[in-house]
Amino acid sequence: MGAISEAQQVAYSQNVPVELRFFSAVGDIGGISLFRSYQLFKVVVVAQGSGAQIEIREEIVPIGDLVALPEGIVIASDKELSPLIAGAGFQDNKDQNIKYNGIQFMPDSSCRKVGATVTDGGTTLASLSFSTLPESYFTLTYDIGAEITVQNLPRNFYTIQIDPFTSKARSFKPGF
Repeated sequence: MGAISEAQQVAYSQNVPVELRFFSAVGDIGGISLFRSYQLFKVVVVAQGSGAQIEIREEIVPIGDLVALPEGIVIASDKELSPLIAGAGFQDNKDQNIKYNGIQFMPDSSCRKVGATVTDGGTTLASLSFSTLPESYFTLTYDIGAEITVQNLPRNFYTIQIDPFTSKARSFKPGF
């Protein structure tokens, strides 16, 4: 909840999108990928050149360090338990064994899911989309050493829901 609050504040005060990325090791436990850490990034637009030769690109600037979840705590990657951050995700530039999924907090107070789109040339591009409120949550729980689904979800878990239009976050325990 603290990282979400910080992302909202930076996006609004600095007028830049802020991306909250959730990281997992590719197949870290018997082929299962669970999110075990997160980090905030500013998305800064950089213009180089002048006149007709100007090039505009986005630069991703880290805000703080990578934060590991407490030992034994994970974020489920299952689409039913964490639809806001479920999906193919992206390969990390520094380590090919790490992938991440993310959400962006915008200066207008909205929150968007960062999706991966693969073009015909094999290039992976990021796309931003609004999720509906019933699909804007992710679930934190104990690591059970296996894929976490609705059927084997430990009894002690909680869910963080983020309103896609106001980016207000709340934690609760839904009845799956």
